[in-house]
Formats: sequence, structure tokens, C-alpha cells
Amino acid sequence: SSGIKAERREEKRQEKIERHTLIVERGIARWDPHNDPNATGDAFKTVFVSRINYDTREEKLRREFEEYGYIRRIHMVKSAMDDKPRGYAFIEYETEKGMRGAFKYGDGKKIDGRRVVVDIERGRTVKNWKPRRLGGGLGGSRIGPPEVNITHSGRVDPKQYKEKLEKAEALRLRSLNPDNDEEDGDFGKGLCPSEGAIG
Repeated sequence: SSGIKAERREEKRQEKIERHTLIVERGIARWDPHNDPNATGDAFKTVFVSRINYDTREEKLRREFEEYGYIRRIHMVKSAMDDKPRGYAFIEYETEKGMRGAFKYGDGKKIDGRRVVVDIERGRTVKNWKPRRLGGGLGGSRIGPPEVNITHSGRVDPKQYKEKLEKAEALRLRSLNPDNDEEDGDFGKGLCPSEGAIG
């Protein structure tokens, strides 16, 4: 009885994975940032601002980011279904200097009680880049178990991100083959401060 339940649970899990994979593949096939009607203007003068408070208005965002340069356009992304804010925006500056200032100094700025993350617009400037919803993105908050995920806000240092990815992969491989714990040596030390090592 428990074996049948476990088998059925595994079948449901596989079906869910297949459905999700199909949705992502369709999304990738349709995703074309260069022909997006909402993505207008110069991508090299545009910053992506995320983690915006849902109550923050465009005027407030303009006041906070105008200190870096004259803003040509702000596009606050809203849900197509109910017109509610999605918590991120694209800000296009008149000059590249303004965009660079916002990128360098605007990251981590507290607006309406939330620290925002400011990054370059990657969809139209970085070749083969995909958004998080399609399996891409830069975030390190979902790369593995809690002890390797990045939990602070702000942009991630690429070196730190690489180290965390390597630890997550090692933990994944270790979980697949629990018999080889003694071969891991010092791996895992320092990941869990209360225990000193995982396992």
C-alpha cells in the first residue's frame, strides 16, 4: 500500500515537472525582448529596478532616481490580468551617465520601506539572457538548500555566486550518493554555523 502511494506520488511529481518544462519551453520560444512593445527606447540607457513596494507610485520612483540624471521614461510593470503592480520597473535615462549613476548608487536604496535592487536591462543587452521565469536570471536565492542560498538583498558578487553554486551542486551530488560521505573530507564545514558541518 505504501509502495503504491509512493509510486503514485512520484508519477504526479514527474507529470508536474513535465508540465512545467513544457510551459518554460513555450515561454522561451515566444520570448523576444527586441520586439516587445513595452521595451522601447535605448536599452543601454535603461536600468531594471526590482523589489519595489507595491504601493510605490511612479512619481515617487521618479523623485528618487532623478538625482542620477534626467529620466526620459519610467515603465512600471503591471499584471495584465488585474492591472496591479508587479514590483519592478524599467527606468530609461537621457544619458548613459545617468543610467550608470543609478546602477552604481541606486542599488539598495530604501523606497517606501523596501530596499530596491537596481541592475542593467539585460533582456536587450546581454546575448542569450533569459528572465528568471524562463529558467534564467541572476538571483542566488533558489540554487539549493537554505545553507547555500543567498539571503541578502542587492546584486550578487559573481565570485560569491559561483562558490555557492559549487556548494549546492556538491550537496546535490552528495545527496544522490550518501555512501561516499567519507570521501567529501572537509566539504560542508562552515555552511551551518551551529554544527560546523552538514550531515
